[in-house]
Amino acid sequence: MSKKLRNDTLINAIALELGELRATLSLSQEFVYNDLGIHIGRIETGSTNLSVSTLDVLLKYYDISFSEFFKQVEERLNPTDGLS
Repeated sequence: MSKKLRNDTLINAIALELGELRATLSLSQEFVYNDLGIHIGRIETGSTNLSVSTLDVLLKYYDISFSEFFKQVEERLNPTDGLS
């Protein structure tokens, strides 16, 4: 029997970042759903294990590259205190 892998910390960081991107663009969850057919509410709460394909569609929609998105996710996962 195979076990599904799930990293809740990573999923939650991605979910928070996607929610922040959507809010920054002043888009409602309903608007995104109507445009893409993706139930973004489930994704933004971290209740679903997001596929790479779905993430690709969302990032293109939000006009952000994978590298920039994951840089922001990484910063969310490993916050600095501003001291260098």
